[in-house]
Amino acid sequence: MDLEQLAAAEWRQVGEFLYQLDAERIPGGRVPVRIVGDEQVLARAQAEGAASALIEASRLPGTVGFAVGFPNLGERWGFPAGAVLATEYPSGALVPSAVGPDVNCGLRLLSSPLGEGELMPRLHRLLDELEWSIPIGVERGGTFALSRRELEELLAEGSRYLVREKGVGRLADLWTTDAGGHFHDADAEHLSGPAKSAGLTQLGTLGTGRSHFVEVEVVDRLYDEAAAGRLGLGLGKVALLLHAGARRLGQRTYEEAVEHAHHSMEERREKEPRPGLVWAPLSSMEGLRCYHALRAAANYAFANRHVLTHQARLAFHRVFGGPPEQVLEVAYDSAANVVGVERLGEKVVCMHRRAAVGAFGPGRDSLPHLYRDIGQPVLLPGSMGAHSYVMLAQEAASELCLASACHGTGRVLSRRLARKGVTASALLEGMEKKGVLLRSPAAGELREEAPEAYREVDRTAEILERAGVARKVARLRPRAVLKG
Repeated sequence: MDLEQLAAAEWRQVGEFLYQLDAERIPGGRVPVRIVGDEQVLARAQAEGAASALIEASRLPGTVGFAVGFPNLGERWGFPAGAVLATEYPSGALVPSAVGPDVNCGLRLLSSPLGEGELMPRLHRLLDELEWSIPIGVERGGTFALSRRELEELLAEGSRYLVREKGVGRLADLWTTDAGGHFHDADAEHLSGPAKSAGLTQLGTLGTGRSHFVEVEVVDRLYDEAAAGRLGLGLGKVALLLHAGARRLGQRTYEEAVEHAHHSMEERREKEPRPGLVWAPLSSMEGLRCYHALRAAANYAFANRHVLTHQARLAFHRVFGGPPEQVLEVAYDSAANVVGVERLGEKVVCMHRRAAVGAFGPGRDSLPHLYRDIGQPVLLPGSMGAHSYVMLAQEAASELCLASACHGTGRVLSRRLARKGVTASALLEGMEKKGVLLRSPAAGELREEAPEAYREVDRTAEILERAGVARKVARLRPRAVLKG
């Protein structure tokens, strides 16, 4: 039986929203493959080839635990999006496509003491200020141009460098950011000159990726008032979501990591299991070079969201007054599309998360002190104009799904089909009916981001909660969207 047949026929249900393909059923199988989702998620993964792609990845050298897919699972070149893979450290594989080209494309949630009543009369002006403050598009550079020396330090230290050397933001912003906004094992020496050049002028920019956004939100429902309060969220209060990554520097670093891994496979006389699914031994020079370069690019993404936060604070300050750092507080910054060495149970592993985020339950020492007793915040963004959810990881997530959760809901329509089925005027009219202001320098191209192109976020949140991965804390309703 080939992988396509396996993906279609051999799954068994091991939980209410958990399906598993046992390792013994996979030719050359190393670990079981799991999908967190309902029957519809599994059927789509099977039909679109994402299930067989995940099965193929599970057979890579040194894979441990499980290979896990989430409700946003979708086939991509190499490793599928919405999936997680753990390999042995230091003897396992480093898989660049299990990170993807949008390195550390994370989501940052900022809370505000402002209420909806204060927001709405000034919403148009606020969106004007955000659009003016946050560069979008290919040609617009950032407001924080860096010298070569400064870039080297930033790649090594991430957001910490900006607080210490540039006076941007404050130390408390790092306390509620994944890894403190700084992966300590980054090494800029492994980035090429062209990759570094791309990062000199793009700090503090949203870019042109149409999945990247700034959203002005209002908290419209609380599921756990006490936990929401810890995150600075109150019913009817304003919040902001920032979704951005490492820009062109990250993409170039990823492309070079794929090249290094491909070269490593050629030297070892090994064949790619599927197009793009190249890997290098973590213990090899190529593997280490890929790992440390991807970690440095992730630091750039942390710094990018840190500067975007600074610019958003200034925009809010110009509209509402008050100290910029108090009008928007960093509730949490969650990294996606990253690779890192971490402890999982008794094992030390190299964890790859593509379109997925960490989801460690209460008690994890690496969590920010503020959330250590309640679990890691999991930010689940909806499609443009839909709700987003703030959740908290549960203890069971470590055993169920490698202490991970999905980053977004995933597409149900390809970009081509979405453009074909939705007109720009219908999209704008639909957003207006929902009471959401929309701005973008390429509004006509946003058809591929239409709400109907994505899976329903309410169902995704329900799956995560009932599967035992994360529990709902608050729901956010968008009032204004600024898109790349």
